Amino acid sequence: MIMASRKPTQVVPSSALEDAVREQLIGWGLVDSAEGASALDLARRLDAGDVRASAAAMLHGQLRALLSDLRKLAPPADSDDAVDELAAQREQRRRAAGMP
Repeated sequence: MIMASRKPTQVVPSSALEDAVREQLIGWGLVDSAEGASALDLARRLDAGDVRASAAAMLHGQLRALLSDLRKLAPPADSDDAVDELAAQREQRRRAAGMP
């Protein structure tokens, strides 16, 4: 029986997909989470270039699902929109006045 030798793991420089995933995770405040590390790993594997088409499709599906789950975990973004701020103030006044 012939056994293939394992290649040492190479450090691959970041790429466009990995950079985009990292920026999204930073925006969500989840870049240091275990799930965030998993998303970055998937992006890195996709960018390696040695992935067959069927495997790439599977990895893309996993990355898309993971990012969808992470988006739900992300804290709500602060709104800088003046209209949203006014609506929130109005709702606060309505509640204080006992209005539904």
